[in-house]
Amino acid sequence: MSVKDLELEVMKEIEKMLPEIQFCEDSLEERKLNLTEKVSDIEKKITRLVEAISQSDDIPIQYLNEKIKRLEEERNFCLIQLEEGKISSKQRNFDFQSLAFEEKKKVAAELIEKILVGSNNAEVQWKI
Repeated sequence: MSVKDLELEVMKEIEKMLPEIQFCEDSLEERKLNLTEKVSDIEKKITRLVEAISQSDDIPIQYLNEKIKRLEEERNFCLIQLEEGKISSKQRNFDFQSLAFEEKKKVAAELIEKILVGSNNAEVQWKI
């Protein structure tokens, strides 16, 4: 199976699935609020760690830098999820075929858990 064939099959499956997906505005808003709060908490932790770097000679700077890096990665992941949530909330009223390729990739990323590729086949594992 070529990559193009796989893309076409995934597109067909997504088009079949979209009308059946139940989008709940309340849960999307709740998810957005939770992620926003999480980002805010992470930013507060980063600020405290930066302050700790400037005020202490006892804590190894490498440890603090690693912790800050992990928090920044977590924050960025949350921000990506918030952005993807905007896509999800818009999915109810759109024509998948008319989307640009990059937009289709974002929709697919929301729906696909992973794709297992074998020598002659591929299996899509969906999040829903």
